[in-house]
Amino acid sequence: MPDVSEYLRTSLIGLLEWRAAHQPDRIAYTFLNADGETSITYGQLASRAQAVGRHLHCSGSQGDRAILVYPPCLDFIVALFGCLYAGFLAVPAYPPRPGQPAVRLNAIVADTQPAAILTITAIMPLLATAESTSRRVTHLATDALSGDAEDRLPDINLTPATAALLQYTSGSTSRPRGVVITHGNLLNNSMNIARLFDNDAESRAVVWLPFYHDMGLIGGIFQPLYAGFPMALMSPLLFLQSPFQWLRAIAETKAQVSGGPNFAFDLRSEERRVGKECRSRW
Repeated sequence: MPDVSEYLRTSLIGLLEWRAAHQPDRIAYTFLNADGETSITYGQLASRAQAVGRHLHCSGSQGDRAILVYPPCLDFIVALFGCLYAGFLAVPAYPPRPGQPAVRLNAIVADTQPAAILTITAIMPLLATAESTSRRVTHLATDALSGDAEDRLPDINLTPATAALLQYTSGSTSRPRGVVITHGNLLNNSMNIARLFDNDAESRAVVWLPFYHDMGLIGGIFQPLYAGFPMALMSPLLFLQSPFQWLRAIAETKAQVSGGPNFAFDLRSEERRVGKECRSRW
């Protein structure tokens, strides 16, 4: 098998292309939920992401921004790499709550002036108020796209210096502020994480953190692509409903790597304490 090392230093799309060509049937990500699980291979991810990239190419040009508004799901990952295929800056955001103003999302839209907002069909009605005032914005439900189109994406020059993401702060203390992150930034960060955690193709991991959160995005999506191991992903809502599900997923996948903020471990300890009290009463 050809050496992957060159692609570990160039771009995330180059790395995905290498894995899709040489490891097309290897599971890249598995999403766990209460009803079961769904998985996507490197080959499927590349095909579906290219379909998103083709649609984005019709909406703008390299360097434009696309806001990703998704609940926890594999469609977010497809859209993220679709942006990178098209040379767009991906802007992760979380969906507005039904019946509530989309204050944070509208602030990001106003700041980025995006060419597109990507989401899934179920979320599309919530985006009615998230509209730019100075340009037309394409709203695209990526879960409705087919990955079988034969049209090729236009060639774009991706280098370590090419911007990949525009990450925004939470906005809890002030207006959300964006930071531009390049392919080189992400690959270098992934290299350091892989080295410090001793991650390789034999590793296993579980992540429940949201994708618009730095730990969920870098650790949950880019690190497994970089090191080449399958990642098990959970919804933050599933974790909050039952922190025990997190530990069960770690046990079932034999994960060596997982983590979260301190409150996650506090919740798990509290759940175990309450469980012991209930058992003692019965």
